[in-house]
Amino acid sequence: MLYATVLAEVNRRDDAIRECSLAIESSPGDPVMLYNVVCVYSRLGELERAIETLRQAIAAGYENFPWLHNDPDLDPLRDRPDFKALVPER
Repeated sequence: MLYATVLAEVNRRDDAIRECSLAIESSPGDPVMLYNVVCVYSRLGELERAIETLRQAIAAGYENFPWLHNDPDLDPLRDRPDFKALVPER
């Protein structure tokens, strides 16, 4: 996931998305891996993908909801109704 993050930072969008897919394939159902993919998707502006992957991360057991409210990677998602429905208020 670090590689995908770096690719996103240098505007290699397609490569970053490909690496996210590979990460999910290599660690299916891993809530932390899924969360990290959410961060990359959000940073890339792939908001629908980010929300869907966040659903998967939460279903897989991701529970650090306080961090979801503070992680700057998720800033593009916070005002969306689907994000608010997934992430309980503090």
